[in-house]
Formats: sequence, structure tokens, C-alpha cells
Amino acid sequence: MICKKCGREYEDDMPKCLWCDAPKDCEPTPTELYCDSYKDSPEKLVDPKLEKSLLDNLYRGKSVISWTKFTIVLNILLLLVEIKTFEPINAGIEGQKINIPLSNEFFLAGFILIGFLLFIAIPTCVYTWKNWVWIYHAQKTQGSFTETFFAPWGAILCYFIPVVNYFIFKDLLKSQNKTLTILSGNAKPIPSKMLNGYLAINIIMPICNFVSFYNNNEVTYLLLGAISWIIFIICNLKLIKAAMNNERELHTLLYNNEVNHKAEELIAQRDVENQNADLA
Repeated sequence: MICKKCGREYEDDMPKCLWCDAPKDCEPTPTELYCDSYKDSPEKLVDPKLEKSLLDNLYRGKSVISWTKFTIVLNILLLLVEIKTFEPINAGIEGQKINIPLSNEFFLAGFILIGFLLFIAIPTCVYTWKNWVWIYHAQKTQGSFTETFFAPWGAILCYFIPVVNYFIFKDLLKSQNKTLTILSGNAKPIPSKMLNGYLAINIIMPICNFVSFYNNNEVTYLLLGAISWIIFIICNLKLIKAAMNNERELHTLLYNNEVNHKAEELIAQRDVENQNADLA
């Protein structure tokens, strides 16, 4: 039999739903957020699909972490290439102002810089895509537990917008913490210091890039812009890890509930079989 309230299957000869204790003749209820439906009995929350979604997103998060580390290495290499090619390229540009022909060093430096930019283009696109996919599913899954300010697609569109991305992580981590608290999970404190640092670097990084561009990308300002970008990526990485830790706790909670309910179902079936045997 399929329960009209929670939609899960249980034995026909049982008087009520094994999962939510609703009677057989109960009326179907509108879909509610899990934190509202199970705040008084979190041990009854069982959803294999949601459990799998959490597990799948943990794997996506691990992939994001790997690509983020790779991106940090690429950015360091790009900085070294920019420093190495800055002088001949800048000399060629300045020389054009007084009609000095471009040197072979200029063309070689330009070829190296453009070639490296093309080389890192695909890894950068993969890094961006994996971040988008991860945040989409993180927001979508969290939306099953509590209301979130950002919709999954909204989180994707705003994920790389400075300052706005701070509010995406703040909302997600706050919602996850609330969920774990309500469902009696291991709710870890929201990393307020890391969030504040992330907000600060979101403000500092565009300023550094603007100053670098305004000063004709001098080496000192190139270095400043690159360092701010690397700090931004590291902060982003740590916030992803914090959100993943919460997802892991939620997955563990759902997994344990499912195991316990399966055990209860086996015990209930055995009791029914024993009762039938006694009647026979």
C-alpha cells in the first residue's frame, strides 16, 4: 500500500504507515518542507532520493575542490608568465608611441602570453562549470528542508558576482545549520570569520584589479591583483568545504534513519508473521 500522506510504500496488512504513522484512510496533505514536517520526530525522516542527492553532491564538491586547487596552480603560473612577458610587451607598446618598430622579443612575449591564456581557458571553463553545478544542487537539496533566499538558478547566476556570492554562501550555511539543529543533527557553528573575510576579499579584489588596469598593469599591481584573486579562491574553497561538511552530516542523518526504519519494518513484518502463525 502507498501512504497518502508521505507517498511511501508499506505492507497492506499494517494498520498505519510504517514511516509517518498516518492511518490508512488519511487524506493526502500538501507537500511541506521537511524541517516543518519532522521537527517533532526527526527520526522518522526517510527519503532515499534526497539521501542519494546529498551523496552525489558530495562527490561533485570533491571534484570542485580538486579543480579549485588546479586553478590556483594555473593562476600562479599565469602570474609568472605575466611578469616574464611584461617588460618586452610594455616596451613594444611604449615604442609604438614614438614610431619604434616592434621587436622580436615583443612578438615572442605576446605569443607566449596568448598561448598560455588559451591553454588555461578550458580548465577555467571546467572550474566554472563544476562550481555552478555544485551550488545548483546544494541550493536545490537545501530547498527540500527549509526555505532559501536564492533559488538554484539564481545561485548560479550570482555565484561569481562580487559581494552577492557572499550572501549566497551565508544563506546556504545558515539554512544548513538551521536544518541540522531542527533535525537533531551535528550542527556546526557558521564560520562567521571566514564569511567576513570572503566579503572583504570580494570588495578588495575588484579594487586591486582596477588599480592594476589604471596603472597600465605594472608588475607590482599585477602581483597585488593576482594575490587577491588567489585569496578569493582559497576563501571560496573553505566555504565550499564548510557547506560539504553540513551536507555530509545531513546524508549521515538520513542514512541512519533509513537503516533504522528498515530494521523496524523487518521487526514489524516478523511480528505480523508470528501473529498469523498463532492464529493458524
